Amino acid sequence: PFNDPFGGWVYWTRVPLESTDRIEVVDGSGSSLYGNYAMGGVINIVSSRPSRRTVEVKPQYGNLNSPKFDFFGSDVWGRIGVAVEGSFFDTEGFPIVAATERGLVDNKASVNFANFNVKGDYAANSNLSAFFRVGYFRENRDNAKASTFDGTEEANDTRWKVVSGGIRAILPDQSDLQARLFGDFETFHSNFLAVPAIAGQPARSIGRMATLQTVPATAFGGMVQWGKAIAGRHYVTAGGDWRWVDGESQEDGLDATRGQTVTLKRAAGGTQRSVGAFVQDVLTPLPKLVVTLSVRVDQWRNYNAHNLETNVPAGTSGNPPPVGVSTRT
Repeated sequence: PFNDPFGGWVYWTRVPLESTDRIEVVDGSGSSLYGNYAMGGVINIVSSRPSRRTVEVKPQYGNLNSPKFDFFGSDVWGRIGVAVEGSFFDTEGFPIVAATERGLVDNKASVNFANFNVKGDYAANSNLSAFFRVGYFRENRDNAKASTFDGTEEANDTRWKVVSGGIRAILPDQSDLQARLFGDFETFHSNFLAVPAIAGQPARSIGRMATLQTVPATAFGGMVQWGKAIAGRHYVTAGGDWRWVDGESQEDGLDATRGQTVTLKRAAGGTQRSVGAFVQDVLTPLPKLVVTLSVRVDQWRNYNAHNLETNVPAGTSGNPPPVGVSTRT
């Protein structure tokens, strides 16, 4: 899955377009095959396989001082293929508030990002292959506002490391067996700016930091899938998948005067585990008629849920809960 493990959103800047072979779109629910995250549909990004002595480089430059650089390189040595891919982008940004409404808090929204991936393929023979992939992604965004007290930008940044691997085998009965494992290790930081309306002051002339947030998240998962053509009219697929996600939103609330002193600490998060299994039959009773029958069963558990708030510097509890006691559901 390409989704963020904690919030579920997608960073499209992580997609390495130069090494994308094709993109498959499934309109409508695909959860029987792709898991419970695919209830609304599937976008399947298929990367290019390593090829002999291949190098692709795509430099670009746009206005607002916006360079972009994409690259893809691969080679094959016997049964082993290796591919390296990445992209980099930066821009000085642009204002997002109309000129007639801008105040002292407003400046330019900007972004820079980079991603880098290495993939290795191994083909033992025509019936057995394996792959291993590692990747790193970072993104920094400024949200076009800054504190008028100390100049701190309202911004967010992400650091994300991924690892995955799998095997695929054609069994003696010509059925297809696949297995995958993956892990995500992500940390997200953000801060939020308050822009209060103050009588007698021009609009958007005062800005103070309100909240500082750090969100570490870790996820592991995997799948196994078997498929076989039967009697010329059926293609039966069966398998299962699982995912474990743990994350916590760690927040510092700042004072309502200058936004420079921590007055509240909050830690909220939990752990989720999901397991699913499915069976699907694609039946072709007539050359122009295809019938798909599928069933899926999911079991999930949310645990270690907590919300702990502590006032600072008094050390008394937030409301709720009492100091040192977390709320669990």
